[in-house]
Amino acid sequence: MKIESFVQRQALGRKVQGIAAALLPFKADGRIGVEAFASHLQATHRAGLMNAVNMDTGYVNYLNDSEKGDVLRWTREALGKDVQFVGGAYIEGQTGDIVELYRKQMDAIVAHGGIPILMRRRFLGAYQQPAQRARHECNNGSRDQHAFVSVTKAGSRNGSKALMR
Repeated sequence: MKIESFVQRQALGRKVQGIAAALLPFKADGRIGVEAFASHLQATHRAGLMNAVNMDTGYVNYLNDSEKGDVLRWTREALGKDVQFVGGAYIEGQTGDIVELYRKQMDAIVAHGGIPILMRRRFLGAYQQPAQRARHECNNGSRDQHAFVSVTKAGSRNGSKALMR
C-alpha cells in the first residue's frame, strides 16, 4: 500500500463529534443547582460537544424518576428544541420486566427529544438479551432514533465505552 492510496481513503476535514457526561451540581442545602446545571450544559454545547445527562456523573443512581424527568426537562429548556443530547436509562434496583423497565426510561428520554443510552445493570447476566431486545424495540427499525448501550456498569470510574447501532 502506498501513502497516496491511504490518504485518498481518509475523510479529511470531517467534523469530530464528542459527547460529554454532565455533572449534576448540588447546592450546600442539598437542592439541585438548576441554574449552574443549565449554564454547564450550554457551555458544553458551545464547546462543540453533545451533552449526556442522567449518567453516573449526574448521580443518576441517587435520583428518583421524578428527578430524572426534571433533569431531562431542564436539559431541553437549557439547550433549546433542536439540540441533540443523550440521556441515561438507568434501572438498577428496580424490579419487574427488564424490557418494560428500560422501555419506560427510554420513552421518557425520547419524549424530551433525547437519545437513550442503556446503562447496564450491575448483574445483568441472563438479562443481556432482553436489554438488547429493548434497544431494538426502541429503534423500531428507524434510522432516525439511535439507542446506545453502555457496556460498563454505572458508577465505573475506568471510562465508559458505548456502542451505537
